[in-house]
Amino acid sequence: MNDKPSVEQKAILQELAESYFKELYPYKGSKIHSVLGVIRNWTKDKEHWFYKAEATIVNEFGAEKSTVIEISVEPTGVDSGIVSIIEY
Repeated sequence: MNDKPSVEQKAILQELAESYFKELYPYKGSKIHSVLGVIRNWTKDKEHWFYKAEATIVNEFGAEKSTVIEISVEPTGVDSGIVSIIEY
């Protein structure tokens, strides 16, 4: 059964996802296309929140790659969680 997050939960999930994405892909131009590139908005399955979107990843040489990412957040507190990102 899937649940949708509240506005506050969605903001926290998005912040956690963006923060971890920036850790993994720190180069200027890397971004999650969270407006027009959303494939699956935040949904809950058991204890995890899932999100799927298009993204652009830039490497240290400035080369860009268009990709799809799946983000999973396992909440550990009200405003914290363990984030994992799969990119393909």
